[in-house]
Amino acid sequence: MDSLDRFSNRYEIEGTIELKTPMRIGGGQNAAMYSLSPAPVIECFDAGSGVFEPYIPGSSLKGILRSTLERLVRTFDDSKCCVSVGNKKEGMVLCGNDTCISCRMFGSMNGGAKVRIRDSHLTDECRTKEDWQGYLREQPHFGSPRPGGKGLMRPEESVSAGTEFRFHIDLDNGTDEEAGLMMLVLREFNYFRAHLGGGSTRGHGFCSMKGVTLTKLSLQDGVISRDKVSGKDCLSAAKRYLAGINSSPDSDRGFDRYWKAFSEPVNRFDDGHVVATLIVTCITDFSMKGLDEPTVTNGLGPVIPGSTIKGFLRHKLEQRETDKKIIDSIFGGLNQRGRLIVSDAWYAGKKGIGNEYIPKRSALMMYMVFDNMTQNEMEHITQFFDKEIQITGNTSAGISKYNQGSPKNRVKIRVESVNRFSAKKFLAE
Repeated sequence: MDSLDRFSNRYEIEGTIELKTPMRIGGGQNAAMYSLSPAPVIECFDAGSGVFEPYIPGSSLKGILRSTLERLVRTFDDSKCCVSVGNKKEGMVLCGNDTCISCRMFGSMNGGAKVRIRDSHLTDECRTKEDWQGYLREQPHFGSPRPGGKGLMRPEESVSAGTEFRFHIDLDNGTDEEAGLMMLVLREFNYFRAHLGGGSTRGHGFCSMKGVTLTKLSLQDGVISRDKVSGKDCLSAAKRYLAGINSSPDSDRGFDRYWKAFSEPVNRFDDGHVVATLIVTCITDFSMKGLDEPTVTNGLGPVIPGSTIKGFLRHKLEQRETDKKIIDSIFGGLNQRGRLIVSDAWYAGKKGIGNEYIPKRSALMMYMVFDNMTQNEMEHITQFFDKEIQITGNTSAGISKYNQGSPKNRVKIRVESVNRFSAKKFLAE
């Protein structure tokens, strides 16, 4: 491992995290001092303003940055990340290999970390927004203790969409290659292949990294200089590193790498990791009551929750008696993680629509991530695109035995664009 007992240089990476959908990082038992929610988010006390504010712990950001870096590197060569991605019981080496880029940057049992990540706090601009409706929101979440069981409602707190945080990353005694790898990892958030916090499969944690800057502090003849560094040059160095280690098979579709990254797709929803940008058009007015809202919002305006869309899709597949193995692979089960990630659908237009309901003919934007899914699995989802569907249950749609006509909450989903992870495209961008 590289020595950290002497200072040679430091790369500082700074920027802004903008939440596209609500984010949830749980506050745990100590949250009782500042929240009455049964499922609060983590907050810290700001002595300057005298209030508790949501923030992103450095440990949370570091965890997702490390796992995303490892996923990228393993896509090209899994031997360059020494944490075993196979059967841990087979006695494979877990940490500390000098050739492991992840351990070299983020630390291991054999050495300290080059990367240090500070807590990310609210931006000054976010704190002073005059039209801001508040950083936190509470939304009903229904969960079942077992497959097929009755859903139980639990209010969950989350940080509102549109909230912004400043982040700061230090990379000590680093190289342009390592700084470039950090920049590549941050860019994964902008492609919605990485997400912050918990509940990402039901729409939480979609965000973008804005205004990212790179500065290098160097020590020479006892004097520290501070210079702006070309992010483009560092990105090129990182891509050369990834291109030089390319030796991975393309057959493992675990979550540790991007599957089929070296295969040319036959169609846009071919095997692999796919992020689809979708437009949801409301055929009728849409409303779905929140805890204390006429219709559910994300803190900025009314939305169709990702959990609702995902629940509709699962219900329809179960209704059609789809093979349980396929359903579990797509949506997850007690012993496996789901592969389908669905964001909220939100109004992206300039004209305000209020917070009472979503008017008919409104166009909403959303993202759907097919995480290392087969074409067949994706087709079970895409079969509902370009069709008029009722996205909620009959109660929210206003249907009862006394009222069978003119239901609400009917929408049509169409594909705006598709981005399938390709190693060739990734290195060329």
